[in-house]
Amino acid sequence: MASNVRYENNFSKFETNLMNQLTTAGNDITLDLVNAARSTAPHKKGDLEKGINGEMAVSSSKITVSVGASAKGSNGYDYAEKMHNGNYTLGQQSMMKGSGYSGISGKTFPVGNGYIEVPATESFQSYTEYFKRMHDIAARSF
Repeated sequence: MASNVRYENNFSKFETNLMNQLTTAGNDITLDLVNAARSTAPHKKGDLEKGINGEMAVSSSKITVSVGASAKGSNGYDYAEKMHNGNYTLGQQSMMKGSGYSGISGKTFPVGNGYIEVPATESFQSYTEYFKRMHDIAARSF
């Protein structure tokens, strides 16, 4: 008598788990980059730090993390852009902040211009590795 063997893979469970893990990673990275940017931004009144926000978008082919800043100066100029891209001398309150920090990459960043770009660029490899680790967690659950 012949035996019948049936083997099934539940790819939908794997895909769901994978998307959950990668979405979690995207949320973690968004929060980490927002916090790193806020801790790296110059401080005067706190409006710039409060104006730093992030969002994550998920599609069928990619996860996109976006972080930006919005703060206006007293004359209506783009204060966030000036502080990110301009050259200036840090005030006492900014110097007292110490340095910015990314919990995922473990790196520190100087307070001042480039307060979004510097943490994003310096942490990019760590963020990529974090996505890979979350992918591996999903793969192991399969």
